[in-house]
Amino acid sequence: ALPILLNLDRQALAACCEQAAQLGCVQICNYNCPGQLVIGGEKAAVEQAAALAKEAGAMIDAQEFLGRAVAAETIGAAEVVDRESDDDDVDACREAALRPQGRAAAFGNLGMLNALTEHFDEAQGYFEQARELYDGINAVRGRAEIDNQLGLLEILRRNFSRAEKYLQTAAQGHEQADSLPGLALNAELFSYLEAARNRHVLSRRYAEKAEELYRRIGNESARLESLYLQAEAWYAGKKDKKAETVLRRIIQEAGGHSTSFHIANAYSLL
Repeated sequence: ALPILLNLDRQALAACCEQAAQLGCVQICNYNCPGQLVIGGEKAAVEQAAALAKEAGAMIDAQEFLGRAVAAETIGAAEVVDRESDDDDVDACREAALRPQGRAAAFGNLGMLNALTEHFDEAQGYFEQARELYDGINAVRGRAEIDNQLGLLEILRRNFSRAEKYLQTAAQGHEQADSLPGLALNAELFSYLEAARNRHVLSRRYAEKAEELYRRIGNESARLESLYLQAEAWYAGKKDKKAETVLRRIIQEAGGHSTSFHIANAYSLL
């Protein structure tokens, strides 16, 4: 079983896997990109971890989420709740539809779903609606988060100059909002961008910046992910020994982590 989970950070999902491990082996097995994670393992344990993740706010069935979000936006949350008043997910959609910040976050999630399924034009439209809502309530951090997502969208489109502009704007917003998590993700996305441009030294430097920021905020899983980016940059720059050193760091430093994914993946890359 390999369900894809959306809208939950790595630490929270790892905690769900740890809770479900009493039923069998389950762990995060792939980090597709920020906001999209995959878990795998024994069926019963995976199902339990997925259920716990959904309780924590993850979106598991993308089509279900899309349908509910669009319904709440187009026909009104009150009508949705009248028809399905016993559904907590619908209650969440109602609240999202009634609050500008919640609606903006919903549009951001819709944009990410469309970006990851390569519906780029639709993703752009949702992101622009989210930006407009955040601008309307002067939510600097929210706007910066959307600019990060737009940067990722343009990386996927391989429009690197536009991606750079979005990420630069996002960095300024996160600095203004004093958001270390936003700056950490921004540095990680810049590392992906420079890797796609074959600028391996810059990619590594951004990955090192991301590692330090993730260390400061205590996001160990994301910090280890930034080490992978460093190893990949060293390897792409034909510095095999440097890459090996970083991968061995992951094996050593991930020993106390809640899953064995990082250790196994580092051995695989070695």
